Amino acid sequence: AFVASQGGSSLAKAERWAELTEEIAEDTEDPYCKAWSQWANAAVSYFSGRFKEAAPVYERAAKTVMEDPSGNYFESSSCRLFSLFCWGQHGKFRTFDERFEECLRDAKRRGDRYFESTLVRFGSWAQLVHGRPEFAKTEIDRANWPTREGSFHLQHWYELEALCKIDLYEGKSQNSIDIQAEAFQNLEHCLLLRVQIV
Repeated sequence: AFVASQGGSSLAKAERWAELTEEIAEDTEDPYCKAWSQWANAAVSYFSGRFKEAAPVYERAAKTVMEDPSGNYFESSSCRLFSLFCWGQHGKFRTFDERFEECLRDAKRRGDRYFESTLVRFGSWAQLVHGRPEFAKTEIDRANWPTREGSFHLQHWYELEALCKIDLYEGKSQNSIDIQAEAFQNLEHCLLLRVQIV
């Protein structure tokens, strides 16, 4: 996924590696290897902008991870997040809404703050589609992501993106850069800027 995220010529390398993971998964017949193979192939599609193709593969990978007796929720949740990113990028709002609500209920039930805070921040644009900017802001504040000062995680990226989109929606975009100055400053030192599609 990391190699694919670099875009350009890195995509061809990532595609070759994804093919190798398929061979390993077939040889071992291990559900965990199979899930990683699905994840790798979905990542190549995602970072190539082929969201419609990537979404169902991420969903299969999420289920395959949980077939392993040691079923890893972090990896399954990550696959489900990326499938949501795909549905959103592809403009499939009804599918996004259904999957989003399922994922959010699951995150709350398990007390998974990483999953919940990322969902709420990324999913805020869906609230705008439904005309609920205030609700989007309230949800972002509620599902906080505490970190040390000056750090910038994926959740911060989606929060910054969400708040700027809300400002655009409300016609207040002229103040966004000033209001979010600290976040933009922290972003300058973040490795996420190397990723083609966040």
